[in-house]
Amino acid sequence: MVIKFLTIKIKFVLIYWVCVQQNMYKARSNSMLI
Repeated sequence: MVIKFLTIKIKFVLIYWVCVQQNMYKARSNSMLI
């Protein structure tokens, strides 16, 4: 049970990290366009 909880937590962290990276990339490209 604990291992399952940890894997779910890691998945959420990875998804969150990817979203943050994409947002940073979008913001960077937008600032370049301006």
